[in-house]
Amino acid sequence: MGYFKELYDKPIQPPTREFAVVDRKYISQSPKEYILERAKSSFAKYNLKVKGTDGIKYYKGKHKPSSSVICTLDNVPLLKIKESQEKKIRKDVYIGNDKSILVSQIKCRNSKSNYKISVKNLIRGEEEYLQMNSDRKLVVCGIFYGKEKEGAPLIAKIIRDNHTRTKCTLEIAPNVDIIFMMGLAAFFSDRFSYVNKRIRRRNKERLDFDSSDDDENNDNDDDNGDGDGNNGNDDNDYIDLGFHYGDCNTDGYGGDGGGGD
Repeated sequence: MGYFKELYDKPIQPPTREFAVVDRKYISQSPKEYILERAKSSFAKYNLKVKGTDGIKYYKGKHKPSSSVICTLDNVPLLKIKESQEKKIRKDVYIGNDKSILVSQIKCRNSKSNYKISVKNLIRGEEEYLQMNSDRKLVVCGIFYGKEKEGAPLIAKIIRDNHTRTKCTLEIAPNVDIIFMMGLAAFFSDRFSYVNKRIRRRNKERLDFDSSDDDENNDNDDDNGDGDGNNGNDDNDYIDLGFHYGDCNTDGYGGDGGGGD
């Protein structure tokens, strides 16, 4: 079984302690599931919808390749994820819609589809680390409360729709900040802007990535560079589950089939 099927089937679990980033009130005591979908119109003021499985719209947002904002239905911005200007940082995460309160940074790893997230947990006031890992076709993405290789719990999972690439299902474990997870899901939802462009080979040199604290130098341990170790031999798993996406080519950009970007 390849990494795609393993991650697709892996159940979410609560973290070892409550995890709040935006506000403690956004922590749920039960598992949550949402549908995120980006509108096809680039003229929509809010081109991101967040609905429950009951079809009710709970939040909305604005997504561009460079940034995503999660808002209440009353137009109050809660969280903004914005492209960073620092070499080893892919995204900066702020409370609201300005740059006054930086709460998290999404750091580049030695992989086109995996990231390390440093974040301040409001509950303890301490910096913690998450991993954001995906399969090579960017169909499923797992958010781990720590290092996946060390058995960290999967606190959220994002699965791309098998027909609409701009639509994703977000599963969130209990005791996890749902708004922060929605922001990460909005980032992942744009398949081509999610790919770490900074890790592409340019003149046979790799751009900067963060490998400061562990063995993440070895994430590219297969031919695909996604670190799943199966060299692309999981194609049948994609077909069996109805996903017919091609590989996400880091050298070919041009959108993922959804407008509004």
